[in-house]
Amino acid sequence: MFALQSALHGAYDLIVLDVGLPTIDGFAILAALRESKNTTPVIMCTARTSSEDTVHGLTGGADDYLAKPFQVSELVARVELRLRDHQ
Repeated sequence: MFALQSALHGAYDLIVLDVGLPTIDGFAILAALRESKNTTPVIMCTARTSSEDTVHGLTGGADDYLAKPFQVSELVARVELRLRDHQ
């Protein structure tokens, strides 16, 4: 629940959100963010690589979806792009 409360009440430029969290999954956190009209860019990252999961994340309001394992340079490039888009 800490992740949910932090996401809802923190002031972040961007959130990198893992789908597989211990008490509530990233999809539920994303849904709560978007329901609260929070427009902070969200990059989902997960080892769940099915197209259904990707579509679920993107249609649920994620700005990007990154499958693990990934290179840090790819994450950095996506973060920079989303921050640039959100200005």
